[in-house]
Amino acid sequence: MDCLVTKLKEVVDDSRLLKMDEMEFVLSAGNMHIDLEVIGGGTATLIGDGYFTDSSYTQNNGKTLSLKSSGINNMYFKCNSECYLHTPKYSVKWVNIQSYAYIQGGIETLTFSDSLIVLYGGTSYGDIKCLKGKNLQQLSIPVDRYTGDIANLADSVSLTNLNATNSKIYGNISSLAGASQLATCLLAYTQVEGDISSLAEISTLKTLTLVGTKVSGDITTLKHVTSVRAAAGMTGNVANLSAPVELLGITGTGVTGTIESFVAKQRESGRTTGSCNNGGSDWGNLTFKGEPIGLGDDTLTWTATTIRCKGEQITA
Repeated sequence: MDCLVTKLKEVVDDSRLLKMDEMEFVLSAGNMHIDLEVIGGGTATLIGDGYFTDSSYTQNNGKTLSLKSSGINNMYFKCNSECYLHTPKYSVKWVNIQSYAYIQGGIETLTFSDSLIVLYGGTSYGDIKCLKGKNLQQLSIPVDRYTGDIANLADSVSLTNLNATNSKIYGNISSLAGASQLATCLLAYTQVEGDISSLAEISTLKTLTLVGTKVSGDITTLKHVTSVRAAAGMTGNVANLSAPVELLGITGTGVTGTIESFVAKQRESGRTTGSCNNGGSDWGNLTFKGEPIGLGDDTLTWTATTIRCKGEQITA
C-alpha cells in the first residue's frame, strides 16, 4: 500500500496493526471465552500462539472465524501464550468477556460503538464516560479498574442489570432513576451516594446491594425489592417495610424495629407465610421478644400464627 506520508509503496510487517474498524482483545494464556455480537457480521482474527476451538477446548479451528450477521458468537480460544483477538468495533452490540482478557485501550475503545447494549467487561479497564449517550441493557464492571460518574449511565433507560461492585464508580444514585426496567443493581464498595428514595418508583427492582457505599435514606421507601444489602447510612423501621423481602442485610445500618413488627407488616402485605434471610451476618438493630438478636446467619420463617427466629418459635 502507499505510505500516507511519503506516498511510496511500503509494507507494514505488524500483524497487530488494527484496521480502521477494528478493536483488539488481549487474551491470557490458557482456555479463553468471549461472547460477541456484531451487527452485520464480519471476521474475527486471532494473532499469536493459539487458535479458535470449541466449548470443550479440544478442536483446532484455526486462526479466523466468520462472525454471524445477527446473534451472539460464542468464541472459545486455546492460547499457549498471550494472544490478540481482532474484531469489528463500531458495529459491536454485545461484549461478554468470560475469562481473563481485556480490551486493549480500555472500554473507551467502545466510545463510538453506538449499537452497544451489553457489556460484561471482565478485567478490562476505563472510564464509563465512554458509555454516555448509550442505551445499555446490561453492564457488568465489578473490578477496581473501572471509574467514572454514574451520571454517564443516565441515558441507559433500558438498563436491567448493573454490577459495578468494587469499582471506582462515583456519583449520585439518582442518575439511575430513569432506568424503569432495572431489576438488579449491585454497587457495593463504590463511592456512589444519594438518597435511596430516588429508586422507589422502579417497580422491577428486585435485588439491591449498597453495602460500603455512601447511599442514605429510608429503606422502607423500597416497595418492590426482594433482596437488599443496605448501606450504613440507611435508616427506617421494618414495621413499615412492605416489600416482599427474602434477604435483608442491615448489619451496621440505622435500620430499627422488631422481628414481630416486620412479620406483621409482611402478613398485612399479603405474605401470610414466608421467610427472610439476614444475609449471613446478623439482624442489625432488630430485636426478637424484646431482646437483641445474636450474631450469625439466620433465616426467619413465619406462618399465619407463628414466627421462628434463631431457632426459637413463638406464637405471634
